[in-house]
Amino acid sequence: MADKLSESEKEEILNAVKEQQEWLGANGETAEREDFESHLKDLQKICDPIIAKIYKQSGGPSGGAEEAPEDPDL
Repeated sequence: MADKLSESEKEEILNAVKEQQEWLGANGETAEREDFESHLKDLQKICDPIIAKIYKQSGGPSGGAEEAPEDPDL
């Protein structure tokens, strides 16, 4: 899938993931469930539209992460 992303999309996703990793490193031990959920939603707001666009361009579902194909390795 990475080959279908533009450089700006890759950078946007990587920056968002890095930001959340930094937050987890600083707050992961003391954060409440609501904090984790809020940060997950922040990450999804950035990543889901990009992923949905790629699926739509490839003829797949366009609903975002909710309708993305399941990964058998998970």
